Amino acid sequence: MPASAPARTALSDVSFLIPAKIKPKAGLPKGLSPPSVKERTLFFRSFACLFRAGVPIERSLEILSEQTTDQGFRMLIQSMAKDLVHGHSLTAVFSRAPEVFTSYHVRMIRVGEMSGKMDDALEQLALAEEKAGVLSMKLKSALTYPAWTMLIAMGFLLFVPPYLMDGLFDAITVTGAQLPMITVMVQGVFTVIRHPMFQFLFAVGVGVFIYYYPKIVHSEKFKSGLLTSAVKFPLTNRLAESLITARFGRAFSTMLEAGVPPAMALRLAGEEVGTTDYKQAGVEALYRLENGDDFTRAIERIPHLRNYFHEFLKAGEETGTMADMTARASELAEGEVDHQLGVVVALLEPAVMVFIGVVVGVLVVSSMLPMITVLQTL
Repeated sequence: MPASAPARTALSDVSFLIPAKIKPKAGLPKGLSPPSVKERTLFFRSFACLFRAGVPIERSLEILSEQTTDQGFRMLIQSMAKDLVHGHSLTAVFSRAPEVFTSYHVRMIRVGEMSGKMDDALEQLALAEEKAGVLSMKLKSALTYPAWTMLIAMGFLLFVPPYLMDGLFDAITVTGAQLPMITVMVQGVFTVIRHPMFQFLFAVGVGVFIYYYPKIVHSEKFKSGLLTSAVKFPLTNRLAESLITARFGRAFSTMLEAGVPPAMALRLAGEEVGTTDYKQAGVEALYRLENGDDFTRAIERIPHLRNYFHEFLKAGEETGTMADMTARASELAEGEVDHQLGVVVALLEPAVMVFIGVVVGVLVVSSMLPMITVLQTL
């Protein structure tokens, strides 16, 4: 039976996916960053094991709070355990910390509560977090070398030459020789860099950056903006599309395996991608299903998914193995991410070297030209 029919009939019966509301308290203590993907993966996997072993949920959370090394996460889990004792549902206590648990996590917990398969839901969440962590680690490891190379080189070129070449420029100026324009410009830049006010502002800027960097990098707004920009940039367009397909396919297949109706799984998968466009695209796809579009056609209108994802989805819809086929498409997209990362890094490394070479070349030319001028006047 095509998946579009049950998807449309399920549209009016998705209230069980809307998490219960409680008066929100502060999730993480102020000033603390969200836990790492590794911490969340361990949390969900351990939670699933404890649940299967028959340990009460309140006691499970107490045990989980003791095993984590993240102070803020520990305090949050302890607070969640207290809320459970006070009569709140597990979905409600998860929804109180949106900076740690996304709407995707909350709805998966809700599915587990309503279906009686909480251990399966937790295991699926652990698997999804694990795959997300692998992708994140690949991105970081691939971009770390070019980033550090650029940072160290720019730091050296920014602060060492102004002091090494200052005496040379002064000696040339004393001779009365007219300095070339490029030398005058470089000398002006060096004068600004040596100024105490510039160095003070630079130090303050570095301190502010170090302080706010973890918060900015972990914010959903930053991640969404970065992914949106990567899609528009020709060099990273293919990589971004593969990454979007991997995230969308992984979330969609996980939801289907947990028993979420396909239509709602489509919307939640759009939210999991993280960009505003995809959240809206998921809602629009849901609207099209409600108005009679078949499932495959509705997904074809979602932007930036790789073509093979649509083919895999269509095959899954025809054979009744949609969850399995979308999971396979997600794995294929993750393989593409590996390949595209290699391509991007292979292009970035020579680009960094060329940039450094240009800067060094400007410094060499700015110092050699006036020396040649002085020698010609002798």
